[in-house]
Amino acid sequence: MKNYLLLLLLFISIHCSVAQIENGKLLISTPLASDEAIKLNGYWQFVDFNDSLATDTTFQWVPGSWDKYNTSLGNKSKLGKGHYILQIQNPKRLDSLSILLYGIYEDYSVMVNDSLIYHQTTSSHRNNKNIRKLILLPNSPVITLKIEVQNQGYYLGGINYPLKLANYSSLEKKEAQKQSFELLEMGFLIAILIFALALGILTKKKAYIALATICFIVFYRSLLVYDGTLIMYRLLPHIPFSLLKRTEFIIVFLSIYAVPMYLVELYGGIKWSFFSMVFLILLLFSVSLVTFLPPHMYGESMKVYNVSIMGSFIYAGLVTIRATHKKVQGTRVQLASLLMIYLIVQLEIFKTEGIITYSFMGSNSIQTSIVLFLFIQIILIAAKYAEAFNRLRIITDQQEYTIAKRTEEIEKLSTMKSKLISILSHDLRGTLQSIKGLIYIKINTDLNPQEEKKLNHNLLQQTESNISLLDNLLQWNIYDDKPALSYSDIPISHCVREILTLYQMQIDSKNLTVHTLVPEHLIIRSDKNILETAFRNLLSNAIKFSHPYGQIYISITCQSGLFVLKVRDTGIGIPQEFGKQILQFGTKKNRKGTNNESGSGVGLSLIYELLLKIDGKLFFESEVGKGSEFTVRIPNVQVKVQEPETPPIILHTQYSKKAG
Repeated sequence: MKNYLLLLLLFISIHCSVAQIENGKLLISTPLASDEAIKLNGYWQFVDFNDSLATDTTFQWVPGSWDKYNTSLGNKSKLGKGHYILQIQNPKRLDSLSILLYGIYEDYSVMVNDSLIYHQTTSSHRNNKNIRKLILLPNSPVITLKIEVQNQGYYLGGINYPLKLANYSSLEKKEAQKQSFELLEMGFLIAILIFALALGILTKKKAYIALATICFIVFYRSLLVYDGTLIMYRLLPHIPFSLLKRTEFIIVFLSIYAVPMYLVELYGGIKWSFFSMVFLILLLFSVSLVTFLPPHMYGESMKVYNVSIMGSFIYAGLVTIRATHKKVQGTRVQLASLLMIYLIVQLEIFKTEGIITYSFMGSNSIQTSIVLFLFIQIILIAAKYAEAFNRLRIITDQQEYTIAKRTEEIEKLSTMKSKLISILSHDLRGTLQSIKGLIYIKINTDLNPQEEKKLNHNLLQQTESNISLLDNLLQWNIYDDKPALSYSDIPISHCVREILTLYQMQIDSKNLTVHTLVPEHLIIRSDKNILETAFRNLLSNAIKFSHPYGQIYISITCQSGLFVLKVRDTGIGIPQEFGKQILQFGTKKNRKGTNNESGSGVGLSLIYELLLKIDGKLFFESEVGKGSEFTVRIPNVQVKVQEPETPPIILHTQYSKKAG
């Protein structure tokens, strides 16, 4: 690819100066530089023939088609015979001057100083390996070059491509470079054709099939034109010249439909159902003209084609402009490439019609511009798929991360569940064994009233402990199996009353005093199960680890969306070795309460995990012998009802009967 670009730039940058030919004469007064080539563009002496008789002598512009020539008899016919005469003045008798001659589609002969140098017919030039004829000129002071052309059937009569004058070695070198470039160009076109066709078949996208069609059109044309390789004439020497040119025209006309279709399939069309019919009609009309008209009238079909292809480019440009407004990737570059090829094709049409006489990029400007356009398409396709691949890689990485994260969470939940079941089953078994023993004693032993009361109290404690363990297990399963949260409106004061009532018997059994500071009218929106589980476990722990006649303080505030629940007791506190692991699942944290109540330590771990699901946090402070304070913080809580400037009130104060 790098060599291709270098040769492309070299080919475009080859310098050819334009000769000053007036009245059929050219003066060469100084030696030509080694890399200098002169285009023999200008007014040559032209002799028009009619039935082998000279009828008129004028000066006509070369290169140019006969139908653009004005003679004394009017416009010259495309068919017939004509002689071009150029007198080259060579006062310094320069050696190695040569002329590169090509671009004559019919029979012609070349004479230098009245000597026949070369003769070609429409059949003989296909077998000639050097179709671009290189003619060495003599070093005489005056060189008379005469080219006799006879056109019997083609729509372009005369010399239609610039002749070049240079040193023989320079022209040989340039021709070798040109042929190398053309072969690389053909290889490049074949590669794009195969790539676009394969891409279209694999992706089933019409855009790439249309691009493959454009590649085939350019490739086939390069086999038949003088600014191409002309290989087709050498491969098929026995096929009539007119038939090969007819197939060339038909295939080139396919671009009327292929160019807009390619851009429409890429970016979406503008009323494409209508315009596709228009372009299809123009295509069929152009093809019918070149199919049924004789070769010398192909120019009529070319006029229809020129208008049609310009319309195709304009429509394709509008489609691309709309895609640019939608910020589709690569559309600015696409628009620039379309503008480039549109201007070059337009200039060549003006040149063909005789509106201008100078070709700005040389004889193969259209071929070069289309190859550049196709090269840009490959870059845009590569960039598109590179971006798609990069997006796919990012999505894949994200999915892999999500899967790994989810797998880690599942493994963590599985481990936590196993440990939770192990801990709870051990604790349940222990308490059930205790209950079994107490029941056995009650059945088989005669107890006095005081002993029976104590035994019943122990049975109650063991039963409540089991209920608490089962509640925690139930809550864990609810949120493990059903991760979706259930938000509802929670009247806080009502919730606090219910839970205090639930634990009234335990509070009374220890003669505890519970102080509550809760706003009466506060209603928040959150997950009620999580909030009640947190409060129930914190209150249960406060009761369990409080001394008889102890104090428990409950306060709730909600300001600026931050909900805060605090439960403080004056009990035994938490030893330092327990404090480091009290919120972790799977660690053994069994502690007895002040009345020998059993405790697994699962409740706090459960609260901690459940609060994380609603972005909540659990904190605690504790001092051995003085008690503990647990704080629940839930941010961004939606407050439904709260009377302004309503101070917290004491909802519930429970004093022991003995203290009263």
